[in-house]
Amino acid sequence: MKGKISPTRNIQAKSVTYIPTQRLTDLADVDTSNREDGSVILWDTASQTWKVQGRVENDKLIIAGGGF
Repeated sequence: MKGKISPTRNIQAKSVTYIPTQRLTDLADVDTSNREDGSVILWDTASQTWKVQGRVENDKLIIAGGGF
């Protein structure tokens, strides 16, 4: 949205841009082929993509906070 503030500090919209909703599966750098209930999204440096995984086996992963 582009706009301006008038001297009386009223905001007036000049234009509005609509961006259609996208699905995670539509993104080029996201691999959702292994998705299942409870999956998480992890960055994979080797493929330079985000991967959706139901099982995580990674020594570098640390989950901190919250109740599990």
